[in-house]
Amino acid sequence: ILDMLSTTVDAIKAQNPEAVVGILCTNGTYNSGIYDTYLTKANLVFVKPERFQQEHYVHSAIYGEVTGEKTECGQSIRANNGIKAGEFVHSAALLTQAITSLKEQGVTTIILGCTELPLVRKALQQSFPTMTFIDPMEAVADRAVILYKQAEQRVNNNETTTQVPSPL
Repeated sequence: ILDMLSTTVDAIKAQNPEAVVGILCTNGTYNSGIYDTYLTKANLVFVKPERFQQEHYVHSAIYGEVTGEKTECGQSIRANNGIKAGEFVHSAALLTQAITSLKEQGVTTIILGCTELPLVRKALQQSFPTMTFIDPMEAVADRAVILYKQAEQRVNNNETTTQVPSPL
């Protein structure tokens, strides 16, 4: 089993051990501090959007902007204009505002810490061509391929050194 957070941090360190990392994610991930823990343990400097930017530029880009209306239970109603609703251009524009602020704070690498964020990666890379964007799911897939190839090589090496007799 691969640890997605550890794999993401390993990918960042392999690409640039001196990276200053920005974290884009949902409010739940932001508040949990889970990426903070892994990045701190790896001795990587990181920056998170300030709370206003997190809500209005990052979380809203994913789920849609808060309309100001509330449900009967008191929960905020969100517009249907986030990545989850297929609104990529608007969402990329919101994320651009958050990334601009992170870049001003020295960030060189951005973790796309929500499965929807890679859907606007191309637009973000066009806006920030010198920024490195890390998709945690891609990092895990890359690591899985490497581990598979290593295992396959070990199996092939054993077959050439130890001939197993034919059962016939």
